[in-house]
Amino acid sequence: TLQDEQPQHLELSFKTNKGYNFISGQIGESAIAKIKEDVASSITKTYAETIFDNIELMADGIGEASDGANQINEGVGELKEGSNTLDESLHELVTKS
Repeated sequence: TLQDEQPQHLELSFKTNKGYNFISGQIGESAIAKIKEDVASSITKTYAETIFDNIELMADGIGEASDGANQINEGVGELKEGSNTLDESLHELVTKS
């Protein structure tokens, strides 16, 4: 399937036997061409849908990563404020001693 790490190529074989009847062989060949076209179309559609679904998942993941980066940034800001408060308090303590 498309979800496998190494998807396999589809091998679809059709055989007609013109020996039974020429017209049946011609109809069979037309049917085979139509079936191949329909299968190719279905595979292309499935492939495209899978790709777009995975793109949506990636977009969701990127959004979550962005939210996480913003939280880290806010935490760094709070850490900086706390560090400044600690520095000021230590400086005040040293000057009072």
